[in-house]
Amino acid sequence: MATKKEEKVSEVEIVTLSKPLDIDGTKYTTIELRLGDLTGEDMEAAETQVRAAGIEINSAHELCKTYLLAVASRAAKINIEYLRKLPIKDASAITLLVQGFLLA
Repeated sequence: MATKKEEKVSEVEIVTLSKPLDIDGTKYTTIELRLGDLTGEDMEAAETQVRAAGIEINSAHELCKTYLLAVASRAAKINIEYLRKLPIKDASAITLLVQGFLLA
């Protein structure tokens, strides 16, 4: 049982994009992932979103790039379709970051 008051510390990761991402006329050069704010409900919602897109997760979720993008989408509060259209280098950096967070 903890005797000290525990503070919620949000883990935030910032990814610098190789080229700006345009969302409704606003250009973003970075994406802020608030991974520490996510809950089990976000995890379930990400899985549901991936399955609804017709993608079967046949291995550990933490190895499925689409699942990792769905989690990142929730952490960044950005529609997954924008993340899916990022250059492969940026999408890979994001998925690796999320994967590392989940497996840590």
